[in-house]
Amino acid sequence: MTSESSVSVIRDPFQLAEVLESELGFYRSLYVLFDRQRDRLVNGDGHDIAADFAEVEDLKREIEAREHRIAELRSVVPGQLEEWTRTPEVTSVAGKIMDIIGRCRALVADCERLAQERLTSYRRELDAMGQGRRLFSGMAHGDSSPRFLDARP
Repeated sequence: MTSESSVSVIRDPFQLAEVLESELGFYRSLYVLFDRQRDRLVNGDGHDIAADFAEVEDLKREIEAREHRIAELRSVVPGQLEEWTRTPEVTSVAGKIMDIIGRCRALVADCERLAQERLTSYRRELDAMGQGRRLFSGMAHGDSSPRFLDARP
């Protein structure tokens, strides 16, 4: 990770490329994390959902901190930053960052879809359990009225 002090000492495009390489490493690890979460959703391995949500909240804070560092970078070297972004070193790293962010967004969309499907499935199962509970509760109380299990008379 880059520290705020390292942002203020950038003097040339090579140092900027180093800072951006650090950001690239973060976004690569973020991609791996999202991929792991997608695998959990696909496989339904019963992993602790609360832990996943806590991890996502931590990542939100880290992303906000990194966005703040980039904004600070823009303010520290405003005139030179635009010129430096045209150098091959910076352009290459920036392109890689944009690519990995695009792949992260696609993974997040896939995770959201899978989570929604899982939620819908859980709701259906709960509804079915509720219907079964009502059926069995009537039988336990000695209700002798006829019951139709498959909805046919």
